[in-house]
Amino acid sequence: MKKRILIIGAGISGLASALMLEKIGYKPVIFEKSDCSRNDGGGLTLWSNATDALHSMGLLEEIYQNSKVISESTLKTSSGQTLATIPLRELATKYGYTHSRYFKSQPSSHTS
Repeated sequence: MKKRILIIGAGISGLASALMLEKIGYKPVIFEKSDCSRNDGGGLTLWSNATDALHSMGLLEEIYQNSKVISESTLKTSSGQTLATIPLRELATKYGYTHSRYFKSQPSSHTS
């Protein structure tokens, strides 16, 4: 009999934890206070450490099929003045995974 583990919350962390625990032989039991899943929000920006974790879960290729690779990130003030531009391709080369933006809708309708 598999050992059960209680997970509170069916958000991204709870579901990822359940997936990994199941892969190593546990039976995760997820408790969520909401009575239905939400489909709001624009998506997620996934940095190299997140893509490394998704790779270890076996989900990275599926995520890449539904995301857009980000080549740079620009930090701006509330008035729009550029503070810094970060060359993400260089970080991808250094850490082995690209930075990407995952959209709940089609990526062509968004800008990076």
